Amino acid sequence: MAKGIFAGVTDYSYQSLSDIVSDLKNESKFLSISVKKLEKNINELKKNEYWNNKVNSNFKNISIVSLHHYKTTIEEIDDIAKEITQNVEEHHCRRLKKIASFASITNKKIGKIWHQDYKSKEYGNSDFRKVEKIYQESRDAAVNLLDIANLAERLEDFIGKAPLNQHGKIYIFFHNPWIVRIGGGLIVIILAWLLSNYFGLAL
Repeated sequence: MAKGIFAGVTDYSYQSLSDIVSDLKNESKFLSISVKKLEKNINELKKNEYWNNKVNSNFKNISIVSLHHYKTTIEEIDDIAKEITQNVEEHHCRRLKKIASFASITNKKIGKIWHQDYKSKEYGNSDFRKVEKIYQESRDAAVNLLDIANLAERLEDFIGKAPLNQHGKIYIFFHNPWIVRIGGGLIVIILAWLLSNYFGLAL
């Protein structure tokens, strides 16, 4: 679904369970793209030693921690998206809220380090431009995850409900021609037995 203009305020109250599953898959897809961009820039800076020699140590630490968090988040979101199609449990909502909470903390830390701690910014330098991209991409990824908390609140409404597509499976079961024939045959046999034993009628 389309997200709100401001991070963390997207309204999921009207979303169906299938909508939530779709949104989670999209979150995983977009986050995977961010992870690839972050890894690419970090690896390029490591190769030419700019990462080790020039990049602020606190910024390097928060970048590596956030990158690890994003990778873990992808795995967790993929697992949750798969599991809730069968059964929605309280721990699914709790885990999604923790993802959003950690993303909020990460977003604030990155911003604070970049604006208050990273003093020697070499604007105009091609390598530093990659550092800027890491900052932008990492912070955008964190901000994008804030809406997961609202999604988790909506998901709570589905705890204990029938699994996704369960009603469709029941429909298919009772509309299977073989099931109908077998069921019909059993009904005839039972009626014949009842008539014979309780009413003395022979068929």
